Amino acid sequence: MRQRCAPRAITPYVALVLLTLWVGPAAAAEPLQFGMLPSRSTATLMRDYAPLKSYLERALGREIMMGTAPDFREYARRTLAGEYDLLHTAPHFARHAQQEKGLVPLVRTQDNVSGVLLVPADARYRAIAELRGKTVAMPDELAVVTLLGEQLLRAAGLRPGEDVTLSYSPSHASAALAVVHGQAAAAVVFPPIYHSMPEADRRLLRVLAESRKVPGTVYLAHPRLGAKVIAQLRRALLDFHRRDEGQQFFRALKLSGFSAVTDPEMQALDPYVAILKQRLAQERP
Repeated sequence: MRQRCAPRAITPYVALVLLTLWVGPAAAAEPLQFGMLPSRSTATLMRDYAPLKSYLERALGREIMMGTAPDFREYARRTLAGEYDLLHTAPHFARHAQQEKGLVPLVRTQDNVSGVLLVPADARYRAIAELRGKTVAMPDELAVVTLLGEQLLRAAGLRPGEDVTLSYSPSHASAALAVVHGQAAAAVVFPPIYHSMPEADRRLLRVLAESRKVPGTVYLAHPRLGAKVIAQLRRALLDFHRRDEGQQFFRALKLSGFSAVTDPEMQALDPYVAILKQRLAQERP
């Protein structure tokens, strides 16, 4: 007769090992949340940043989920609420998040940010001051390009909201299209977005002036990721241009690449952060 062996009791150590094996893969598979500044339509963002997402997933060995927000204000709120593990954002948003929540700057785009003032190609405007009494379309009121555009108008002696009417648009592209469709006399947008417009629309516009430049888009990591993962992210982003998909990514977005971001560059954004805080504190109409 066969003897039946009594089941052995599971020791606390064995139980801990089994529990670790059971939850470990699930914990490791938890995706990183990648926030994308809503400067373009969601569909466009998902398409344009898909190569970077795939590359980072391979580099980190973790799934990445892309997300955005309906507008800049909500994106700022979600950033400060810690909803993103990794994000790219406007330079003054990045400095604000660094100051308020300790988010860690990883890299910046090598290209500086400016705003180009667009007018109809056949318009007779030769100086910014000639826009007095007109409507100027701009992206979201919190966008750094909008702040730069307002500076440009003031430098020409035009008081935004008094000498010119500002019309805020959901995106840079929609601001430019407001000029194409005759809804505004001029628009201020990010140059790469203007250059990536369909030729049929772009040829209907011309650049009247360009604003001053500030550091480009900044990529941030939430400190909860830990020093090791943050270092991996920074290294992967700085190496992206060496990959074929990286070169295609930068060509498609008309960018030169990523570079390290310095403390002086972040500190130079403080005047724009001050305006950002004022506007975030204001209730929406």
